[in-house]
Amino acid sequence: LTMTTARDGFPRLGNPDAPVQVLLYSSFDCVECKPFIEGLLDPLIERMHANSVTATFIPLYGYGEISNGQGAARASMCAVEQGQFWPYMEALFHWQQFGNQAFTNSRILSGAEALGMDRGAFTACSLGGGPDGILLAARNQARDLQGFVIPPAAVINGVLLTAGDDN
Repeated sequence: LTMTTARDGFPRLGNPDAPVQVLLYSSFDCVECKPFIEGLLDPLIERMHANSVTATFIPLYGYGEISNGQGAARASMCAVEQGQFWPYMEALFHWQQFGNQAFTNSRILSGAEALGMDRGAFTACSLGGGPDGILLAARNQARDLQGFVIPPAAVINGVLLTAGDDN
């Protein structure tokens, strides 16, 4: 699958020109986000292989109970720089099981190393301001999205779908 970044730096999976565009609004500190995002992505993978769908992850933080959601979101944007966002996203969601120990600095760094990321580049990114602009763009986009209250949510070709929707 093609991994690219959208204009604001958001990670994107699938053909950027696909007819179906899915925007995934999610926060790693939000435990409801993991099943929602995985539940949407899993059935879309086959359609992504057929170039008919692309998914873009909009990284939010501060919507859940797990500490250091901002650190997790920043780290995920550093994983984008090394082409490892999607596997790192899975790791971050997996670590939610550790509660307030999920996103410790040591776990964030060891997770990046486990995926073969360059530690120096990852650390430099984490300490730099690069991720902040992307996270601010995500927060502004969510704020301006009519009907959006909290993640998880998705916008599929302009139609907002939230975790409480039954359709």
